[in-house]
Amino acid sequence: EFRRVLFRSEFAAHKYGHVIAIGHPRPLTVEALENWVPGLLARGFALWPLSATVALRNNIDLWV
Repeated sequence: EFRRVLFRSEFAAHKYGHVIAIGHPRPLTVEALENWVPGLLARGFALWPLSATVALRNNIDLWV
């Protein structure tokens, strides 16, 4: 179940300080994310695109 995958992603993020998760725009995935995303900040998480991580690691300014 996708919610279990999200929970494991949170666990890995706590353990390693970050996690990369991939999702597809399927109805069950979107539904799970709609329920999961609103509580992220309260649990100490933020979502951002992988491109932002690549830019940060390579000193690339995305806002040019």
